[in-house]
Amino acid sequence: MFSFILIICVSSNCFSQDLEKSIAGIINDYINKNHSDSNLKIVSLNSGSVLASQSCTNKRTGTIDSERGELKCGQLQINYDIGFMAGTHVASVNKNTFNWYAEELVDGNKIYIGLKKENSIWKLVITILSDTDVRSDPANFWAEVENTVEARQVIATAFSYKKKIN
Repeated sequence: MFSFILIICVSSNCFSQDLEKSIAGIINDYINKNHSDSNLKIVSLNSGSVLASQSCTNKRTGTIDSERGELKCGQLQINYDIGFMAGTHVASVNKNTFNWYAEELVDGNKIYIGLKKENSIWKLVITILSDTDVRSDPANFWAEVENTVEARQVIATAFSYKKKIN
């Protein structure tokens, strides 16, 4: 069970000091359905769909062997790479490359969450497997986050991923 700690700060330094605890709390809120989807819209992707804020726009950015793109939500950019050839951007095999790592099972999806600091910037990386088989088509989402509001938005968007049934 995760514990929830929310510290409101003016500087981003305070955010980074307690980010791991904040992320754990946000994930716990999402799993326990302590969130609202009322201000979200369905964004259709070729491989499935996600829920994102009303202000988000979707842009496919390329690749032939996977579905790659970005959701722009104001200043926040949530990148995605979906499909077998996308690989898993975060999983137990590379968990040591992250400052913080967790695995969850949510609505039948295996979810891997990693948080790493690169050049003083926090990067939140989430990989969703529609079933628990690591050979399935992974859906990867990542973003640079500056505060818990952005982290919550990335988690809500990634965790809402629904694979298209063929």
